[in-house]
Amino acid sequence: MIKKAQGKRYIYQTFLGTILLCLLISSLTSRLQWGILEPKMGLNFGEFAVLNMVKDLILSIIVITITYILYLYTKREQTIITNHNLIQENIRIKYESLKNQLDPHFLFNSLNTLSGLVGMDDEKAQDYIDNLSSVFRYTLHSKNVCKLEKELAYVDAYFSLMKIRYGDNLELICNIEPEYYDYLVIPVSIQLLVENAIKHNIISNSDPLQITIETSADASVTVKNPIRPKINKSIGGVGLVNLTERYSILFGKTIEIKEQNGEFSVMIPLIERSSQKILNF
Repeated sequence: MIKKAQGKRYIYQTFLGTILLCLLISSLTSRLQWGILEPKMGLNFGEFAVLNMVKDLILSIIVITITYILYLYTKREQTIITNHNLIQENIRIKYESLKNQLDPHFLFNSLNTLSGLVGMDDEKAQDYIDNLSSVFRYTLHSKNVCKLEKELAYVDAYFSLMKIRYGDNLELICNIEPEYYDYLVIPVSIQLLVENAIKHNIISNSDPLQITIETSADASVTVKNPIRPKINKSIGGVGLVNLTERYSILFGKTIEIKEQNGEFSVMIPLIERSSQKILNF
């Protein structure tokens, strides 16, 4: 809103400044023009100066109007291009996310775990199947933005699969204030951070991993975990960079990444539904 108000003020100031400059220059050039045209005109200098000033003013208004129309057209074209790129990026992200979930290792581990549950604990096997289907369904049907509550349900389904694999060596703590459930986030954003924590850190009996998801009073959600990097594994990655870019494009906001005191954390701003103007597709 501040930038929009500043933009309007700039346009008004430019328009007014151009008009004043036109009147000033017109009055200065009228004397020169009068010296050339006076023998051919049946007007006194005052009448000629006013006529000349009106003519210059009309021309200035026409030029300013045409320039502003061209500016609006250019801005509209830029918006169309940005939205088009965003749609293409969203499609690519959905494809990449689905492709990652269809990764042979993911499927092998999931099916192998499921195989071990069938016949041994059928109730747990059924829960595992439900969670696995929820993971794929969410990715396929996710829109451009979603409620925090829905994203957390997806995280819970994904984490349930990981929990069966890692057992008590993996723990997820959620401290979410209910008032933020209706706020918006980019789909798969929190899940991505949880997945990165599991993928890039050592998880063992001697080094269990605790991941924390919590909201704060400044309307943001933070995902954090202790840093215990695997050999030849870096923290973060392309997914985190991509998430940062998408937040910038969609909402004009930035995510905050910190690595201090042996802890890695990513803060994602939550978006109020009333201020959300992005199309869901």
